[in-house]
Amino acid sequence: MATATELGQDLMERLKASTYTAAAITDDTTLTVGPHDNLELANALGVSQPNPIDGRGMNNLAGVLVPLRLYTRTWTVTDDGLGVNTNMKTIVVTVAWNDKTGTTHTITMEGVKVRR
Repeated sequence: MATATELGQDLMERLKASTYTAAAITDDTTLTVGPHDNLELANALGVSQPNPIDGRGMNNLAGVLVPLRLYTRTWTVTDDGLGVNTNMKTIVVTVAWNDKTGTTHTITMEGVKVRR
């Protein structure tokens, strides 16, 4: 749960740092309205990071990840306002994982991005 929370907080901070300046226009596609997945994020080398990810938030494309230690990050963005008067977006981040018994767990966190 601690790792999932850390991965969710990391994603929320990245999304809140995204550019959102013009009314009803998002300069960063990670903040467009609707559901999103990890493919829109990139690692330090600029390579997209597909789900699932490991505890470090990375996808091991060269090898096999341990099935019980995989996390899936997704997020949904909604506008808080009507049309061009939107000044705020609500971001809901969800991290899902399976425990050692194979039981699926999720954590969800919510934040707000204000237009500058």
